[in-house]
Amino acid sequence: MAALYEALIADSVLERDQGVLDAMREKNDGEIKKLDEKIADAEENLGESEVREAHLAKSLFFVRIGDKEKALEQLKVTESKTVAVGQKMDLVFYTLQLAFFYMDYDLISKSIDKAKKGRRLGKEELFEGV
Repeated sequence: MAALYEALIADSVLERDQGVLDAMREKNDGEIKKLDEKIADAEENLGESEVREAHLAKSLFFVRIGDKEKALEQLKVTESKTVAVGQKMDLVFYTLQLAFFYMDYDLISKSIDKAKKGRRLGKEELFEGV
């Protein structure tokens, strides 16, 4: 939650406690290292679905800790590893969840439009370049 904590500090909602921030960063870095190892192992030793699941786990970690930019970046990486339309729709909903949390109206609008297109036509091609 270090990214969210820093955003709240910047908005003067909380006062900075460097010890707390350092502890958060250390815990986050440890988890990211584990997730990166899981991704590397999946890419070397496992199949495409395991690689996708490893990337999804990293995406959801960034969503969980409130790191919007890294979450969106990782969700795009996960989307590039995703074939099924239903799984792509799940990624859109994760993006929507993040957009609502941050009240990012532009991202909300884009995600809703993407979800409508995917639901209406159910074609994987719709997600190319969106």
